[in-house]
Amino acid sequence: EPIYLQSTESQIPQLKRVIVSYENRLAMAETLEEALREVFGEEAEAPAKKPLASEKAAEISDRSKENLPRSAMEHYNRAQEYLRNGQWAKYGEEMKALRKVLEELSGR
Repeated sequence: EPIYLQSTESQIPQLKRVIVSYENRLAMAETLEEALREVFGEEAEAPAKKPLASEKAAEISDRSKENLPRSAMEHYNRAQEYLRNGQWAKYGEEMKALRKVLEELSGR
């Protein structure tokens, strides 16, 4: 859970620490990556890099109309995953890619 410092000069909070808990392990660090490393250790593998939404959107032009509904659902599901994880930039990328698929489906 993030901990924010409320500024007297700005209404936008500043992230100061992240707390991560998993089973009986708990860590507090300045970044999510550091906290995860504390909980899971250095040996924890980073997740496989997913293609950027822009790369996925470029692939859409090569797909047939039959694959567009499936592609739309994939973008939607990834966007929801990013939303749950608070990965706002990636969420936005997936929503843009979803919009492109939907526009292609609607014939725009």
